[in-house]
Amino acid sequence: MSSEWKAIKNLRSTGWYVECDGVELATVNERLANLTSEEAEANARKMAAAPELLAACRDARTALNDAILAGDEDAALLSLSYANLVISVLSAAIAKATGEKA
Repeated sequence: MSSEWKAIKNLRSTGWYVECDGVELATVNERLANLTSEEAEANARKMAAAPELLAACRDARTALNDAILAGDEDAALLSLSYANLVISVLSAAIAKATGEKA
């Protein structure tokens, strides 16, 4: 299982950073990038959500493809059930990127 990327407010300087397992992966500095605090936070959240969004998009592609190719009713229902699960995963990833509730 992969580790979770997190957007964290940098208390030592202006901006945010993205970390995973205690390792800083990226920094969004408000002053250097000429961003507002809100823009810096939004950018850090999007970076932190990127791995989950990519995985969810890949799963959605598979689910939609399976639903399209399903040749019988049972397979179509199974694909629909999987598609609903993928929608939940996509919703959670989008909420993480936007800061909204899933």
